[in-house]
Amino acid sequence: MISLKSAPCVMLALPLALLAVTGAEATSINNVVFVMAADGGVTTSGWVSEKDFVEDTIQNVLPLDVTKVGVVKFSTNTVTAISNDPLNLSTQSNMVSTVAGLTFDAQYTYMSDGILAGIHELDAASTPGDTKLMILISNGRPNPSTAQNPCGTTSEALTIRSDLSSQNISVLNVMVGPDPATATLGCLVGYDPNKTVGIADAGALLSAAFAPSEPVSSAPEPGAFGLAAGVLGMLAFGGCAGRARVKG
Repeated sequence: MISLKSAPCVMLALPLALLAVTGAEATSINNVVFVMAADGGVTTSGWVSEKDFVEDTIQNVLPLDVTKVGVVKFSTNTVTAISNDPLNLSTQSNMVSTVAGLTFDAQYTYMSDGILAGIHELDAASTPGDTKLMILISNGRPNPSTAQNPCGTTSEALTIRSDLSSQNISVLNVMVGPDPATATLGCLVGYDPNKTVGIADAGALLSAAFAPSEPVSSAPEPGAFGLAAGVLGMLAFGGCAGRARVKG
C-alpha cells in the first residue's frame, strides 16, 4: 500500500474518515459500493480488469471491521451481488469469490439504473455520521445515450444528482475499456477531472486514501488518518503544502 507520506498529491476529495488506526476508536463506518459496468463497450478484457480491481480493493485496501461493501453489476439488467456486507476476516474471502464469479453480460449500458441501485445500497447501509463512497467503473458511455445518461435531463438523471447531493455521496469515476469517454459523467464528480481516473491508477489512489500514514499510539490529531479532516482539506483544494501528522 501507499502511505500518504509517499503518495502523490492526487487532489481527490473523498470524505473518508478512516478509522482502522492503532489506538483510534472507531466512530463511523465507511460505506463503499462498487457499481460495475458489464456492457459490451468495456470489452471482455476490460471486464476482467474490473473484477481484478474490485477483488484487490476488497482484499488489500478497504479497512476491516469499519467498512460495509456493496457490489452492483449493470448492463441491460442490474444485479446487486453484494448488499451492505460488513467487511471482516470472515467475510472478505467470500466477497472476493462472489466478485470473481460475476459474468460478463456484453449488452447495453443502463448506467442510470446501475447508479440508482448503488445509491439505494448506500442509503440502506448508512447511519448518520457514516461516510459514503460510490466507485463507478465504466467506459463513461451510457447506452441508450439519452435515456440512461445520469448527467442528462431525464427524471431519473435529476433524481440521481439530487440523491448524490442530499445524501453526501462521493463518487469516483474509474474508466475502463478501449475508448473511455472521460468527460461524459463529469456532473457526478462536480466536473473535477481529478476524480475521474483510469483503472490502472485507481488502486494506488484508493490505497493512499484508505491507508493510515503511521500507527497512532494515542488520541489522533486531525489529519492523522488517510483522508481525515486535515488531509481532506488539502486534497480538496489541490494543495500539497500539508501532510498527515501523527502524535509521537
